[in-house]
Amino acid sequence: MKKLVLLACSALLFASCGQTTAPVVEVKSLAEMTEDFNAQVKALYEDSTLTREEISAKYDELLNASYEAHKADSLGMTQFVSLMLDAWDYQTLQQKYAEADTLTQNNARVQHYMEVLGNYQKVLPGAQYIDIVGPEVRTNEEISVAKVLAEGKPVLLDFFASWCPPCKRAIKNEFPELVKQAEGKMNILGIDVWEDKREDIDKAMTELPITWRVLVAGGRQNSPADTWGVTSIPSLVLLSADGTILARGHALEEIQEELDKILK
Repeated sequence: MKKLVLLACSALLFASCGQTTAPVVEVKSLAEMTEDFNAQVKALYEDSTLTREEISAKYDELLNASYEAHKADSLGMTQFVSLMLDAWDYQTLQQKYAEADTLTQNNARVQHYMEVLGNYQKVLPGAQYIDIVGPEVRTNEEISVAKVLAEGKPVLLDFFASWCPPCKRAIKNEFPELVKQAEGKMNILGIDVWEDKREDIDKAMTELPITWRVLVAGGRQNSPADTWGVTSIPSLVLLSADGTILARGHALEEIQEELDKILK
């Protein structure tokens, strides 16, 4: 699970007590609130007595506690985004959103991710694929998921971008062996998403060992990644030959069980 420490964007007021004159209000700035939270996170990750799993669990606890303490301010709104992407299951998310402050409910980023995560529920294993159409990066001819499936083999979709370091590491280190194993058994289709400039993916194709077809899906506006419920990349989707979703994950190891059934 990826862990993101996000910046807040407002201030919180704390009133002092036990005074006979008008209470003195201490204004804690955005920077101070963020610094407090980040210091706690830093201390957690530097605790050598904790395992990776324990750090992950304690981070979730820390993030949840921070959100609960700041529900009505912008720090809470920021923590809500992190939790909705990394920690809460969809049922919990729906409940938390219903209970959230209007500051959070009306935030454009929160609303966007609510829609995308709702879409994700529609394309879980067992569901049918949603088609994506666009130019193939090398030939510029129209290609689609449907056309690749029409070749009669399972298909691995790799949602990626030229600027994404984890995407490039996987393409360089893990995909070459997969390509060998998949020959004659499975097709791979790259779905290039969230690119600001077409020339960026064109350049990446000369630098990365990509031998499979790549569909250029454009920038962030109206991205097919939203329809597929993709909130981070790389994002992998394994399809059967009839277009049924078999597995989803962010790394090959997460879908390895279903891959092995195809590649054996």
